[in-house]
Amino acid sequence: DIRLLVDEETPPAAPLRMRMQCQYGDECRRGNVQHWVDESHPGDPDTLVEQPLPLPRLGVDAALPSRDGSFNWIRFANDPADRDLRAASTSLSLRVCRSGGYHLGGVEGVARLQHVEKLLRGTKLLTVQQVERALASRYSPGKVAKLSVAAENTALEAALARQRSSPSGMRVAVLGAAS
Repeated sequence: DIRLLVDEETPPAAPLRMRMQCQYGDECRRGNVQHWVDESHPGDPDTLVEQPLPLPRLGVDAALPSRDGSFNWIRFANDPADRDLRAASTSLSLRVCRSGGYHLGGVEGVARLQHVEKLLRGTKLLTVQQVERALASRYSPGKVAKLSVAAENTALEAALARQRSSPSGMRVAVLGAAS
């Protein structure tokens, strides 16, 4: 049951102290760890939200482009321009989530995001080592869940193919590392 991985007991929260807010907000690119400890950023529990955020207006140019028919550059390219593109896309995604929606180009109306807070409450970041330990502690020998590389184009297609090919109708979970 994959829920066991996210339902683990979480440590009690530290007492909340108000920190100075970073002047760059979602646009902050500072690599100094102490900066992230000393100053709050949007999404931190001690960041004051004075008013509802305006909905961003997205155009066609808001999407990261493919290169040579692939989006692999997003994971691997590391020159300053590529890092800036990824950072801008991340900032935009954060603004959309925090404002609860967006306007799409010249289209009338608003695309509203629902249940963002519920999604965030259910989100837990785990290292590969933590996942391996959690899986090892929950499965008996010979019944260990495994990670595999698939020939299918998407993770969902691969999961469905594994489930269909299993004589016992095994349960399959899809974890998106890049999301």
